[in-house]
Amino acid sequence: CSNLGYSIKHHCEEENQRMRSIAVLMCSILASSLMSVALILTNATPVRAIVADIVVGPAGCGDVGYVTDGVADQVQIQAAVDAAVDGDIIALCAGRYEYDGDVDWESDASISLTIRGAGVGETILDGNDDWNIFAVHASSLLLTIQEMTLTNGFGGWGSAILIFDDGDPSSLLVEDVAVLNNDNDDHEGALVVENGSISIVNSYFEGNQAETYGGAAYASDSIAVSGSTFVNNTAGEYGGALYAYSMMISDSTFTENYADDEGGAIFSQGDAEIESSRFIENSARGWAGAISLANDGESGISSISGSVFQGNHSEKGGAVDSWNDRLLLDRNTFTRNYATVYGGAITRSGRTFRSDIASNNRFSLNRSRRGLDVALYYRDGFSRIEAQRDTKNWIRTRANVRVVAW
Repeated sequence: CSNLGYSIKHHCEEENQRMRSIAVLMCSILASSLMSVALILTNATPVRAIVADIVVGPAGCGDVGYVTDGVADQVQIQAAVDAAVDGDIIALCAGRYEYDGDVDWESDASISLTIRGAGVGETILDGNDDWNIFAVHASSLLLTIQEMTLTNGFGGWGSAILIFDDGDPSSLLVEDVAVLNNDNDDHEGALVVENGSISIVNSYFEGNQAETYGGAAYASDSIAVSGSTFVNNTAGEYGGALYAYSMMISDSTFTENYADDEGGAIFSQGDAEIESSRFIENSARGWAGAISLANDGESGISSISGSVFQGNHSEKGGAVDSWNDRLLLDRNTFTRNYATVYGGAITRSGRTFRSDIASNNRFSLNRSRRGLDVALYYRDGFSRIEAQRDTKNWIRTRANVRVVAW
């Protein structure tokens, strides 16, 4: 513009200024767009890095340890387990792992091992109705199974996971796992720890079956459950869903589980602590449609609090049967439970017991075929039953029981 006349020069400078303004505006728009993209990327769900000592799955799904050539089956899982040492994490990438044999191992050493999938429905271990998914002969084992689906396992016992040994007790932790349609033809159900305990966290169990005890899980010592759901699990004898010496259950749901003898949902041989849980339409052919508390020792104490029992049924004790030395009931609701003989909601039987306390519970529309003993049935002993909200029920007792109405 410097060599042009004034008017033309002036016009040219104005045009340059306009172009500079346009450039600044375009830069601002571009910068804003880049910031928006960066913000979106920052807030997007990150791709979870695989943190593990050994990785199993298609080539490229992990960059450490044992990586397969793209075939997902139990052979690769077995190779990973065989290579693992104490403290290892085995990561199973997404895929359906078809079984043509058990994944099994034996250890005399005290070890800890974690096997972690890519998520329920993402990593699927399928026993093809023919194999145990994991079978472990070990003592002092701490085995953690996380974020996967275990399905179609089959065996004499422990069709999904079996841990057995007569040495020091072992522990199994199952977290964020779905356990579906596992079956056996002889003994206990889907998860079995023959010498030790089981912890279950945020998991889902459906359609598992045991010939004897614990369709979903059996432990010789204790079972602890939180935030989990059990649907349509069955046992040929005791504990349609769970069987153990002692129980701790919180914030969990049990629906349509069945036992052919006692404890449609739960059978506890010892003490139990159950809170903030729901028992819906569970059943047993004999005693205790939902919960059987079978401890007849000298000092057994069990408690049930803040829980709902609805539509459970059995021959005796539509919802609960307790042989414990002492039973504590607080803030529970018992509705439409049914017994064909007596104790539409609860039976309390088996031996002389000491000072139960039942406070602030609600009983509504529970019944028995005989029309007697509809809400609570006490066979012998003495108790204190306080502040019950009793609607269309009878509370029938025998011996030295004091009833205080709401």
